Amino acid sequence: MENNNGFTLIEVIVSLMILSVSLIVFISLFGNTVSLISDSKTITNETFELQGKMEDKIIEYKKSFVEGTLEKDYDVLIFSGNYQSTVSVKEIKKEHSSGRKYITLVSNIEILEPKLPEVEYFTVGVYLDSDSDFINEVFPWYEDDIVIGAKFKILDDPIIFENRERWYRSVEGIKNPVYNSEYVYKDENEPDFDEVIVQEPDSNFAYKREIKRIDSSSSSPSDKKVVKSNRFYYFELRPYTLAGRVAHFRNDDRILVLNKPNNNYWKEFIEGIYPKTSSGDTIEYSIASEEIYAEVMQNSEVPTLDLNWSKNIDPQGALVGTLIPINNNEDFNIKMDFQVDDKTLQLKPDNLGLGMFLGNDSNSGYMITFDVANNSLRVDTVNSGNYDLNILTINLLEDSRFANFIKTVDGEDVFMWDKLFSINLSYVQDTQDSVNFILSYRNDDDNIVNSRIVQFDYGNTEPDYVGFKTYSSLDYIVNDDEGIFNEYERNYAAHFYDLDFNNVSSYFSGRSSLMIENFADQLNKEDIVLSNGIISDIIELGNNKNLIILKQPLSLEDVNLGITMNINDNIMTKTIIGSNQIVFDEDFENYDIGIDYPGDWNQYENGKIKVDGDIKHYGVKSLIKYDNSDPDGGYKALNQAITNFVFDGWVYRSSGNGDDRFAISNDEATGYGVAITDSKLRLEKRNSGIASNFIPDMSTNYSRTSNEWYRVVFIKDGTNLIARVYDKDGNFEKEVKTTDDTYNSFTRFYIHGDSGFNLDDLSIGTFK
Repeated sequence: MENNNGFTLIEVIVSLMILSVSLIVFISLFGNTVSLISDSKTITNETFELQGKMEDKIIEYKKSFVEGTLEKDYDVLIFSGNYQSTVSVKEIKKEHSSGRKYITLVSNIEILEPKLPEVEYFTVGVYLDSDSDFINEVFPWYEDDIVIGAKFKILDDPIIFENRERWYRSVEGIKNPVYNSEYVYKDENEPDFDEVIVQEPDSNFAYKREIKRIDSSSSSPSDKKVVKSNRFYYFELRPYTLAGRVAHFRNDDRILVLNKPNNNYWKEFIEGIYPKTSSGDTIEYSIASEEIYAEVMQNSEVPTLDLNWSKNIDPQGALVGTLIPINNNEDFNIKMDFQVDDKTLQLKPDNLGLGMFLGNDSNSGYMITFDVANNSLRVDTVNSGNYDLNILTINLLEDSRFANFIKTVDGEDVFMWDKLFSINLSYVQDTQDSVNFILSYRNDDDNIVNSRIVQFDYGNTEPDYVGFKTYSSLDYIVNDDEGIFNEYERNYAAHFYDLDFNNVSSYFSGRSSLMIENFADQLNKEDIVLSNGIISDIIELGNNKNLIILKQPLSLEDVNLGITMNINDNIMTKTIIGSNQIVFDEDFENYDIGIDYPGDWNQYENGKIKVDGDIKHYGVKSLIKYDNSDPDGGYKALNQAITNFVFDGWVYRSSGNGDDRFAISNDEATGYGVAITDSKLRLEKRNSGIASNFIPDMSTNYSRTSNEWYRVVFIKDGTNLIARVYDKDGNFEKEVKTTDDTYNSFTRFYIHGDSGFNLDDLSIGTFK
């Protein structure tokens, strides 16, 4: 009969039989798998346990074997050929319960860090060809029979496996190449300096290498190593040891081979240093057809320009000049270092000085002269290279603006002409164009000492060129009764270094404010205008004091700044008290990008800060807090404990979320701080780094703009606390202030807040 309702009994029984067999097989496999997993776990655990025991034994045996308190098991041969050696070893063996064996060998040789190659001597110089031992160096005049020679001795401990030697020559037309750019040791278009490779040198590894000036018409193969004029040279060694340690030796001073001054090549080389005018002429001044001497003494660190001329009096105009690379109708700043020649200074000539010129290519403009012999500073108008009108004369020994430049020697006041000076000069265009400059040097404690501002009105014609002069009553070229005493000896007057041009806004740094005291109560803020026109804001602090916030902070470190001011259209001079001392100044330009906690910066709690090259203010770098939130961050110590302060800095938040927070506190992170959120500007206290609000809350509504720099000024004057924010153009936006006397000593600047914000151009000053 046909069944349409389900399985038959036989079908069910057969199905159960098949299922039973399958379950038996599966359960058996599952049991075996569990057993294997358990065995693997046991093997792994025992292996790690044996590994630990082996490592302990290796340390124990190695120490005893090296000290000689353990006998060897046997010797083994290592390497092959000439380097084959026999090494005594101790065998360490452990056996696993599974039967596996672990074996290692320990030698009795103490492993030390391989030594770097060393030299007993390494010298490179210019010598006469007849001086085969390279003893007496001479000036590298191309016209003389010179060789550029190197002599060196590489020590044979450690053993040198190979040494590589190379002469390098600068590329033609490069006036001031630096390591390692613009140098070649192989050039298809010119004779080559082949690399010399010495393998396995003997123990007396002392050599002399030279390149000569050889007649270029010769066809000798040795002509490949020839001296060319107006090129720079250096020599390097790269020895490495059997252990693979490499050392690098190179002469520090590059050698510049020059033609003598009466040679046209010399003239072309010197003139090529200076830029051309729009018509293609080199800016090279000459006074009354007198000859100008100019030399460039090159070294690997600082090229210097030395000038003199055949008259032994003060030249009234510039001797050489160069174009000011700033667009017309722009303010600019010039920074230049200079130094009076020490030998000449000790000889005390009747006339000695130098000057800096601003003007046009007709040698007309304004000359600033430092008269060294007479300890004076003079500013004169110049017309076609001749003085027209003296507009300023300063006795440097008596003028209070240079009080920090005077020392007493044998009971007599002396100006510090022996220092390396920097002059920072700014040209500011206003209703009356003006020039401001300060002089500075580094004292024995490596702190910068500045003069106060010297200012004069320039006139209505913007300068196109900066020029220089030096003069001395000593003969420039030294002569004696028998002719030239030393043909390379010179009586230099002064040396110029590192001429830099900057737009004013990117130069000024470090000083954000000037404190003005004792103003009459009836004066309004609008009546106060600095003659250089760089005021951003004026804050009334009370007690007849005003704080001027500058658009471009002045880089000064003195207290009294004599600055001409317009007050109700009456010109007068006021004593302006600025920050008594800058105790903190950071623009982060001197640190490498990506460096965590650069310089004297330190980590606070778990904060992370580093130098950032992607987001920057005036320069090319800033500081970013990139991880962990408040109070974690970083800090830097002030150079002294302070009570009152003016903080100035720029802040950047790349997104609308997060708090930008910093504080001026003591060593325990206790002090006062500022917080800028996406909607508030707030003053706050810090206790061991933890922030708390003032009671009542000292905050105001403030809409911070993301992806844009803004400026924060934070002031403590007695019990007064003030925080102000300014937009990217320096315009005032919001203020919050209160009074409090809880904390009165501060030693550190702290970065707190949430991650993801940048700071730049930070300064803290303290005032009376």
